[in-house]
Amino acid sequence: MIKTKKDALVEIFDNYNKELIDQGFKISEIFDRVIVWLVGLSTGTIVLIVSSLEKLSFFSKTSVNTILFFLVSSVISGVLGRVFFAVGVYIGYFLSAQFSIRLKMNELQHDPRMLDESDTSEDVYEYFREDFKIEIPSLLEYRNNMPETDWHLAHKHARDLYQSFAEGSRLSILDSLKVINQITTESFGYRDGYFEKYNNPSNRRKGVAHRFFSYSSYLLYILSALSFGIAFLYFYLQYVNSN
Repeated sequence: MIKTKKDALVEIFDNYNKELIDQGFKISEIFDRVIVWLVGLSTGTIVLIVSSLEKLSFFSKTSVNTILFFLVSSVISGVLGRVFFAVGVYIGYFLSAQFSIRLKMNELQHDPRMLDESDTSEDVYEYFREDFKIEIPSLLEYRNNMPETDWHLAHKHARDLYQSFAEGSRLSILDSLKVINQITTESFGYRDGYFEKYNNPSNRRKGVAHRFFSYSSYLLYILSALSFGIAFLYFYLQYVNSN
């Protein structure tokens, strides 16, 4: 298959997108482990404090409540952060998948070039190579077998062939998309006309939502860690002061 510069760029960005997804999955696993450890430790500390209130009699009630407040804040922030992060990851994967699909769709020539009389057989030959990844040497052979005075007829023949091929390719793509949409509609239980209704989707809102949930999850993770750290530090200081 003929590989153009556009194909090379599509391949580069597609591979880059896959690398981002892989790295995002690894980071997600790390966050999972950290937040599970942090929430688990905070929860265990809460249970330990509640079950040992008599042994903590040297702490004032206010001190115990303060420690429990920060530990509960750590748990709630951690859980909410994990939920927000999961939503952000889901939207991010959705956007990445759409990015990859659109890159692949870009390899298909949907709209034919607007040719005019200045386009020669050689030009059309290159258009076929760039747009459809095929070579048609008969275009040049047809021209070479004609007197030079009739080359304009060969050029017109090449342009007509391109337009006909491009239109057939466009219709074939549209027919294939209709079949795929129908299969998807039946498989996932969408209503008839689902894809016609959303034929021009905008990802702006999804992008804003992705950034909101992602950044919010990071802030909640930080808040969870800070709350646990404050609770631990406060407990330590109160313990030192009591002795």
